[in-house]
Amino acid sequence: MMEYSEFKKKLKDKKTIIVLDTNVILDLARYSLYTSKNIMMIFDKCSDLIWIPNQVINEYNKNKYVVFGDLKKRYSNFENRLKIIIDKSENSVKKELKTSERYNYPFIKEYFDKILKKFKEVREEIETYKDIVGEEYKVISLRSNELEHDIEKFVSNLGDKNQIGCKIGFKEELEIIREGELRYKYELPPGFKDNGKEGIEKFGDLFLWKEILKLPSIKEVNSIIFITNDEKDDWWEKEKSKKNKEAEETGILINLRSELQEEFSEINPRVSIDFMTITMFQGYASKLYNLLESQVYIDLNRDDDAFIKRVNKKIEEDIQNFLCLNSECYLGFGIVVDCVQDCEFIGKKNVNSYVSNGGIFINYELEYQLELYCYTDDDLDEDSYDDVYVYFVTVVISIDRFIENLDLENLKKNPKYLREDEEYVDFDIIDFKISDVI
Repeated sequence: MMEYSEFKKKLKDKKTIIVLDTNVILDLARYSLYTSKNIMMIFDKCSDLIWIPNQVINEYNKNKYVVFGDLKKRYSNFENRLKIIIDKSENSVKKELKTSERYNYPFIKEYFDKILKKFKEVREEIETYKDIVGEEYKVISLRSNELEHDIEKFVSNLGDKNQIGCKIGFKEELEIIREGELRYKYELPPGFKDNGKEGIEKFGDLFLWKEILKLPSIKEVNSIIFITNDEKDDWWEKEKSKKNKEAEETGILINLRSELQEEFSEINPRVSIDFMTITMFQGYASKLYNLLESQVYIDLNRDDDAFIKRVNKKIEEDIQNFLCLNSECYLGFGIVVDCVQDCEFIGKKNVNSYVSNGGIFINYELEYQLELYCYTDDDLDEDSYDDVYVYFVTVVISIDRFIENLDLENLKKNPKYLREDEEYVDFDIIDFKISDVI
């Protein structure tokens, strides 16, 4: 990976070109407001060096409205999802309490009133979220068009300065598709990880790479820095750990794959190329331009995927414990959860973060598939469980991760801080679907 001294030298060279991938631009609307502003300030400092391939601008224009739409509703949707959880829970409690009223349980009216009061308090607490998030909630919810406008203006200015690539001709496009079929067949980078996509879209990374290869022939350039948040193995060489069975996916990024380096050097022997993620780029560039911020450092280095892998076992245990205690809400009365098996993480549904005075909170909504082994409460009076039911279930759970707002120097002195934390709070099941029962 490129050292800081080399990076500094290249960014001061007017013949350096910084190529941005689509995900880097769209992620400006996904990061916290604080982080997005910081990155855009950095891009403004080096705007004359930035270039966007035509493939990137096409993908950006295709996806921006969905991403911008999510931006506007980011925090209001989060609040609404929490309220839906409370409504479902309250309805389940009311159903149970009505049953108890029918059989004249003692003091049930007073008990009923106390519980409903607690639900009201929780709703009021949810309403305070906007106060916790503070200015970011206001800006995102009421003035999100400003951030959208800033991103659009950034892209538009690059177009005005001829810093966007030209459309690939139809004949050349066909040649790339034919070549792509052969490359993907033998897993030659880049893009073969997208081979499962439909139609021409699966060749998007190859179109992008072909534009980068051709760039030195249309511009005077000494070095290229390609910034992408795509960390798949069809772009990157990774430092793999012998101890880690999942090293191929979790290894530390080193540089572009050797095949890509060889191909680029063969076509452009006098030009250097380096790959960086936005996290790597921001770390060096913020130092160069004196724009270092601890909150931004945390936001870009927190590594959500690695955290989820660290806490997966604990989540599985929490799912089992939660369902054991609340089985009647999900499976009906008289069904008791014995154990959870084959709990498999499917993917992230939503990830939202916000800055508080004490640090950064990240809310994860994660989807799992699992098997619930259950029996009826009639079996509790017996020594054997003859009637075992197996429920095949999909659940979405919600957890909150808290990252303490340490100053930047302490964060850099303790790099394990963001790579080893395993704590989360406010576990809850927000969606539960039974796909089959045997």
